[in-house]
Amino acid sequence: MGNLVPGLLSFPFAVGGYLLWNPDSPLEWMPIAVLALFPVIGWISLSAFGLWSNAAMRDELGKRYGRERGRPEDPLTFVGFATPQYRSVLDPHEDIGFLILHPEALEIYGDQRTEHRKRAEITGIRLAKNTHSWVGLGGWVVVESPSGNLLIESREKDSLAANRKNRVRLLESLRNWAQIENPRKNP
Repeated sequence: MGNLVPGLLSFPFAVGGYLLWNPDSPLEWMPIAVLALFPVIGWISLSAFGLWSNAAMRDELGKRYGRERGRPEDPLTFVGFATPQYRSVLDPHEDIGFLILHPEALEIYGDQRTEHRKRAEITGIRLAKNTHSWVGLGGWVVVESPSGNLLIESREKDSLAANRKNRVRLLESLRNWAQIENPRKNP
């Protein structure tokens, strides 16, 4: 739904602009204006609806976590995550889950699987681009480790634009927890 709803809201402007366009008068303002609304409406609706049912997924996963583990001892941060091998044009997230920063390890309690990285083995934490970055609406926080990098994107907020702003806070939180500095330039 996060991809379908933005498409349904924006695609009619592309079709309408195409149908209004006349090759004999290619610079007529109405078809150009309607076509120009296609990416604008697409961007706004992707930001607003790109995380369709985000809150419901967070609540459902929280209930499952509570049934399995009881009350969390450490704070839970709702995230989308992936490994570098995962590829998808429509959704950069391989899974969703809760990022938990235990004193000695990072854990992602996911909907499909769980990931762990010992704090001592983390070699770097940096920002990177993902599919949402193509339109300025997201990006990864990469946790680098010899046992495999984790690509993490905040889903704490219910819009992609708000989560893009939140990723810097997530980056700093992870760096403070890991007690490492990463001087590399971040995108």
